[in-house]
Amino acid sequence: MAPLMRTLSTRTIQAPQKRHEAFYNSPEFRSWRAQVVFRAGNRCEFIEDGERCRKAHPGHRMYADHIIELRDGGHPFDVWNGQCLCAVHHERKTFKARQLRTTAWSGSYTRPSLPRPGCRVVLVCGPPASGKSTYVRDNASTTDIVIDLDVIARGYGYGRNRPEYITNVLLQERNARLAALAHEPAQRTAWVIVGAPGQKVRQWWCHALGVQAEDLVLLVPPLAELQRRIMGDPERKRICDLQLQWVDQWMMQEHGRMIG
Repeated sequence: MAPLMRTLSTRTIQAPQKRHEAFYNSPEFRSWRAQVVFRAGNRCEFIEDGERCRKAHPGHRMYADHIIELRDGGHPFDVWNGQCLCAVHHERKTFKARQLRTTAWSGSYTRPSLPRPGCRVVLVCGPPASGKSTYVRDNASTTDIVIDLDVIARGYGYGRNRPEYITNVLLQERNARLAALAHEPAQRTAWVIVGAPGQKVRQWWCHALGVQAEDLVLLVPPLAELQRRIMGDPERKRICDLQLQWVDQWMMQEHGRMIG
């Protein structure tokens, strides 16, 4: 008599797990892990509120984490795509990456398709060094939401001089935060900082975020003042030339002409 229940082939179920184990047990991964952890001094590199986590080996287990996860296209053995994390922060980062994959936004990183915010949104635009972050800091209340790519970058341990490959990760999180505004109550206010050179680009952002005309803030100091601020800012010292170039590009897009 034939069995009432079909026998399930376990080989097709266990193969992915075996491939998973093979990768993490490979000499290439072990070498990559050793380099990442050694570079960090066997200490967690997670930054929170400007402070680096104090957990370190041997008191705590350290994990070599892919900053851009493999399923998101991160390079498996690039040391600069690695960071040393303690168990708590490794779990938190992995959970956040999983959340970002399921957030309600689509389209491109720079012009995402977003759900309508439930709260008021103030859009602050301008070239580098125009004072956008300072303006928000001076005008936002302690209960307001602030969405700023530079602030998000600091949460990942990066300043203004950050590697190009991390940009999409930061934009992905920024877009997830913008999408989350759909769940905020009407009485809250969110301040969103973007460069947005040119009227058409700002109109696009205003439409995407439901920004009212009176809630659009454009900060454009004179070119000489922008150059002075950039050249005098210690945080911009290593990327001074790049920032000056970005200012010229912003002005060119804003006015539709070359800046001399």
